Amino acid sequence: MALLSPRVPRLPLAAHSAGAGVGSLLCCGRVAASAARCQVTASGSVAAGSSSSSELEAIRWGSAKLQGAREEMEDEVVLRPDSLLHGFSFAAVLDGHAGFSTVQFLRDELFKECAAALDGGAVLNTKNLEAITDSIRRAFATMDANLSTWLQQMDKEDDSGATATALFLRNDVLVVSHIGDSCLQVISRGGRPQSLTNFHRPYGNNKTSLEEVKRIRAAGGWVCFLFHSSAELPYLNYLVLILHNGRASLVASDELL
Repeated sequence: MALLSPRVPRLPLAAHSAGAGVGSLLCCGRVAASAARCQVTASGSVAAGSSSSSELEAIRWGSAKLQGAREEMEDEVVLRPDSLLHGFSFAAVLDGHAGFSTVQFLRDELFKECAAALDGGAVLNTKNLEAITDSIRRAFATMDANLSTWLQQMDKEDDSGATATALFLRNDVLVVSHIGDSCLQVISRGGRPQSLTNFHRPYGNNKTSLEEVKRIRAAGGWVCFLFHSSAELPYLNYLVLILHNGRASLVASDELL
């Protein structure tokens, strides 16, 4: 939950562990952990402020990861301060499957690729959504290609993959990009939740799923296997990278879940 009030205090970094934990959850704000078995990283701070402000506001954050019955934790949370991206803080939730290798690669490389494509954050400050979208789409496409090459070069066959939700936050501006049936990002506005992402998957009766099926069929394709996102190697040549990107204006009372 991101509390964008200038009265939010800067909190010290701390880490707490409450056992093993399914899925990963990013909370900029208070720590959220609804299950009994979970791993929690709590009460850190990511600076968020415009480049013209000498006093940066602090955004409280926490994360919880639940491993469940899987052999290893396949999810990850990435946070980078605004000093690296022209005043925009970066956060990402990586929801892995069939192993941790893909998540590990994205954890180490996704921010760097996004930062390069966005010219160190300068593109974000243009307020040009089309340019921002093109830059982030290019970063995700490059990451997908690099990841596929990296996985193919591994000694053992690796069929892991991951969805990704990335956000760029500065004071009253939030840019969200995601791929795959990605983790849902929600803001609470006046106590009412508003979704900022849609699931990229060709099944279900929701609008996005029906549009995805329609898009696939219009392109001459059909739905025969259901994958989460990128880099599932046996059928990689038949996948199309679809990235959704959006920008939202925030007010002081908004909270990010």
